[in-house]
Amino acid sequence: MLRDLCQEGYLSQTGFGKGTKYLLTQGLGANKNYSVQGASLFDYVGSSTDNLGSFSPYLGSFSDNLGGSPDNQGGSDSPGKEEITRRRREKPEQLRQRILKSCPDFIPMSEIAQKVKKNLTYLQGIISAMVADGLLERKYPEIPTHPNQQYRAYPEDEQ
Repeated sequence: MLRDLCQEGYLSQTGFGKGTKYLLTQGLGANKNYSVQGASLFDYVGSSTDNLGSFSPYLGSFSDNLGGSPDNQGGSDSPGKEEITRRRREKPEQLRQRILKSCPDFIPMSEIAQKVKKNLTYLQGIISAMVADGLLERKYPEIPTHPNQQYRAYPEDEQ
């Protein structure tokens, strides 16, 4: 079907295989009804409702998906719409402070991860660096990979 449209001059092809893209050729008006071998160009394309099938009731209208004008990006006054808030990335120093506050006593790294709401794998490098910097203390300092390893913030009088 697309090959026919390319041969008739309605589309131009760029790329090959999965990377193939088709573009409308110059001078093709949106309001004109071009025909290819007895069929309309728009018969090949179909309407968006035909292409969406059973998903169209879930998509809403175009204006619903836009969410208003660019001036109204902070929130929406219309009922039923939730205000979208952006979370900013936490600075590393703020995360270190939260880790220090979360472990006044010895606790395992998994509990620290739950308290600061971060992934355990993500925290492993951060906690190791904090131990090296002298901010955290290991329960078993001579065995860093101890299966029951726990961490705590150094008490204020020991720093």
